[in-house]
Amino acid sequence: MQVDNSANTIYTTLQANSLYQNLGFTPTTFIRRVPDARDLTDRTYRFRYVLDKDSFPIPRPPITGFVLQPRSSETNSPAYSKTYYVYDVETYQEFVVGETDGIYYITILSASVSPITSNFDNFFFSQQTVDIYPAFDRDNPVSDPAAAVSIADNQVLGLVKTTDGASPTPNENKQLSITKETTQFFLLESENNLGYSTTTNTLSNIVVTARLGDEEDRKIPLKLNPDNSVAPLQIELRRYSILRASGHTFEYLGFGPGNYSTAFPSTQVEVLSPEQVRLSQSLKEAAGVAYYSGVNSDGELFVGNQVINPVTGQITNEDIAQLNVLGEEGTTIETFSELVLTDKLTVIGGASNQLESVFSGPVTFQRKVTSSDEIQSLKFTFSNDDGTVLRQTFLAEENAGLPDLDSGLAFNSGDICYNIDWTPGQSLGWVYDAGTWYKFGLSDTTPITSNRFNGTTNYGIGMAPDASNRLKISGNAYFDGDIDVTGKYGCADKYSLATGIANGNAGVTYSGDGSTQTFGISPGHTAFSVMVFLNGVAQIPGVDYTVTGNVVDFSIATPPATGDTIHIRELVI
Repeated sequence: MQVDNSANTIYTTLQANSLYQNLGFTPTTFIRRVPDARDLTDRTYRFRYVLDKDSFPIPRPPITGFVLQPRSSETNSPAYSKTYYVYDVETYQEFVVGETDGIYYITILSASVSPITSNFDNFFFSQQTVDIYPAFDRDNPVSDPAAAVSIADNQVLGLVKTTDGASPTPNENKQLSITKETTQFFLLESENNLGYSTTTNTLSNIVVTARLGDEEDRKIPLKLNPDNSVAPLQIELRRYSILRASGHTFEYLGFGPGNYSTAFPSTQVEVLSPEQVRLSQSLKEAAGVAYYSGVNSDGELFVGNQVINPVTGQITNEDIAQLNVLGEEGTTIETFSELVLTDKLTVIGGASNQLESVFSGPVTFQRKVTSSDEIQSLKFTFSNDDGTVLRQTFLAEENAGLPDLDSGLAFNSGDICYNIDWTPGQSLGWVYDAGTWYKFGLSDTTPITSNRFNGTTNYGIGMAPDASNRLKISGNAYFDGDIDVTGKYGCADKYSLATGIANGNAGVTYSGDGSTQTFGISPGHTAFSVMVFLNGVAQIPGVDYTVTGNVVDFSIATPPATGDTIHIRELVI
């Protein structure tokens, strides 16, 4: 991976991260491309158009193709310096007379792009509509592309290119925004008197740039009254000019000076491109529309924006806006309100099978979902047939022994939360029950094994289980509390003398001789872990006897006399 020498934000971010600083090894770092889930309209600049519910006469919603002009009166007929027309309309709120305002978001384009050559500078064409959505680079996404500079070609009449406006030779750049270009033209119109300039790029003290959120939340007012209320621009929409023709035949258009005989292919030295053929048949000037049907000299049928090949029947659409992704040229990206497939959908994911498909809304699968690779999710929710939520599984960090969750979230008993901060030996996470999160899933359980014997599962810790014991433990065991035993204590083979198995666990008996002071016991005892009886009378530890090493010692008192019986029982230690 290569990084910039002066703007290496990946390295500086990791370097300043305390988690990475405290690691004793070099961790693996994964870089994941964050998908751009914006829909097509959110990639353009749009204007909010409102119809007052109390307007009279009753207005009608905006219509695509109509031209914007300042509202005129009987004495005044203002006009914009450029021609702006409605390219697209999104209805945000329906207009209902006397009840609700009609709210619409309209995309406008400029139809005043003119060649600079004096031969054709009286022609005015629209911006290139196929470039309305700036080309997208998945690896270097730009949320707010710079404004484009639309330039009309000086040789192919009607051809408009989206460029960077460089001098002396502009470079075609489809990553730039033509809707931002139009927006700046419109904001600079003197008839609007908005006080906008491209230098400050501010409108009502707000920077004009792409913003997050719903349309109604991120809108920028064009003009404000002294009390900071919105002062709307009074706009009227005017019907566009339209030319309609059908059944026309085009013969070798674009060749020769007009004499039919000079138009024959045998006299030509140039073959027109499909785009040149289309422009030679129809030009749309100053937001005007030419809708026609006709056949050219090759038999291709032109119907509006469609071209039908006479041999294959293939239909090609012209002038239809779509989102192009750099490096994936030829890929068609379009927006549909609804798509129904009767058979199946296959997504290749690009040449490398790595392109990510994005679903920004809920998705319902009514049948089995199969994956041959991993499935990644922030949360899994399990529900029954009627959609009632039963259980959910998700991740959270640990805070004071509990999952670090928003206090406003609701949970159901049985919900499982996995611990992001898990370390070996700790619980995997928590399970929720009646308002309390309980730890579950003890990890690092390698020493614990189990096996079934005659239908019963026995366990071993540090050693293999067997059929005779429900639990076998290898090593020391510590209990901080009482132990209740209903069966035998089972320590017969722990001791070799006083309570050893050789003596039937009945203890050991010695006879006094008046001089012997010590009597053997198993190692590890104290005066308080043995019971000593002299002629059947219990002796007091620390007064009548003590334990020294592996013997009961009567030296602190009187040694047993000749004929005395010393009975010693060892307690479990």
